[in-house]
Parts: sequence; C-alpha cells; structure tokens
Amino acid sequence: MIGKCRSIVHGKNALNYCLQKDKSEELFRCKLSGENADEISREFHAIAMQNGNCRNNVLRIELSPTIDDGQKLNNEQLAMISKKFMCKMNLDKNRQWIAVAHRDRAHVHIHIIANRIDFSGNAFRDNHISNRAAAAAEFVAKELGLTTAKEVQQLKQQQTLAEKEHIRTAHEIALHQVYSFDEYCNFMKRNGIEVALKYRRKTDTVEGMSFIYNGKRIKSSDIGKTFGYKNTMAAINKSVSKKIKYARQTIKRTASSRDFGI
Repeated sequence: MIGKCRSIVHGKNALNYCLQKDKSEELFRCKLSGENADEISREFHAIAMQNGNCRNNVLRIELSPTIDDGQKLNNEQLAMISKKFMCKMNLDKNRQWIAVAHRDRAHVHIHIIANRIDFSGNAFRDNHISNRAAAAAEFVAKELGLTTAKEVQQLKQQQTLAEKEHIRTAHEIALHQVYSFDEYCNFMKRNGIEVALKYRRKTDTVEGMSFIYNGKRIKSSDIGKTFGYKNTMAAINKSVSKKIKYARQTIKRTASSRDFGI
C-alpha cells in the first residue's frame, strides 16, 4: 500500500473531487456533519479561522492498496485502514476529517481530506509529511497483512529485470539469424518486442533506440551499452559478413571436391 499526503490551500475542490467522483463511497468521518462539499468546507473554515498564520490549512491524503488487495477489501476494512493510518499519523483526534473510497477504477483507493488545524487552533506540522505518510502506510500495511510499498517496488524491480533479460536474449539470438535491420525488427516483434527509433529533428539521423515490451518503453542503454542502434547495426553487418565468408568458403570447398572427383 502506498500513502501520500500534502498540505493544500483550499479543501473545497479536493472535497468536491472526493465526494462527487463516480462510484465514490464515504467510509468514515470525524467531527463533521455537512452533507456536501460546500457544507463540510465551511465547517473546516470555521475551525481554520483560529489560526490565521497557516495558509495551507487542509491535508490531502491518498492511500492506495495494490490492485489485488483493493479488490478484496470491503468498505468496513477500508474504513479501518483509514482510521489506523490517521492514528499512526497522530491525526485521528481533536480534528475534522473525512475518508472516501473510490471504486471507479480497478485500482480501489482511499481519499482522506483533513483539517490541518485542530480544535485548539494548532496547525499540524507538515515538514517531511510525504515521507511520514509513506512510513505510516507501510506500518499499517504490515499490520493488516497487505502488500507494502517496498514489496511492490521489489516486485516491479524483479519484473523489470525479467523484461530486460527477455529483450537481451531475443536481441542476441536475432543478431545470429537476421540479414538486415528490418529482419531484426521483425524478429523482435515476433517475440513481443517493438523496436522504436528516435530521430534528430529535421533530419533522418537516428539518435536513439528503445524497446517497447509489456507496454513499457525501455531505452537500449538501460539494457546495456552495446544494445544501441549503431552497435546493433554494426553487429548485424558483422554477422552478415561472417555468413557470406562462410558461404564462400563452403562453395569453394565444394568446388574443390568436385575437381578432385570426391
């Protein structure tokens, strides 16, 4: 689960987005009675007036479980995640806040809009707030047995390594089989990889090459130093020269054998 948080100037737009989005479902509210974004925004403002020095007086939070985790969680469980997160951030008491689930996409996620000013007129400190939110989300995910952000990152890294290895293998096999760059591109395409070239402006000079695989664009330099366009062309030409040389030697040996009646 990934947690994000930042302080913003006005909460009305954020509240409108949270409450009026398609398939939005309120999960929990704390010390609020308003029925819509306008009314809740006025409630926020009435408390925020106690601290005129704080300009960014609203906190906008987003909690995103993985797609697999999110699809298994009901609203009661999402509400519990919201409460635990706010508790870990020390935002759960003496403060107005509302949590809303968005189910308009496969990726279910939670939006929390909180008054940065508490009922005593104190502003919640927002220094390093994004890092603190990430750490709190990591803690809650571990506590509830959900996939953590670190685990998601590790899975992405493993997937990226596997994708790069697939491209690397296909590339190396292609160099031994093809006779032209077009044949190289077709071979890669048959293996699910699209070769994309980048041209200099106003010229036909190729200045870069990348591979598109599993919907991701990966630069050739991220695969390795020898996987760029120039090196690929040089490798193809070298391979073709070897094949021609071998073919000529084969023809020559065959001709010699015939001359000697072998």
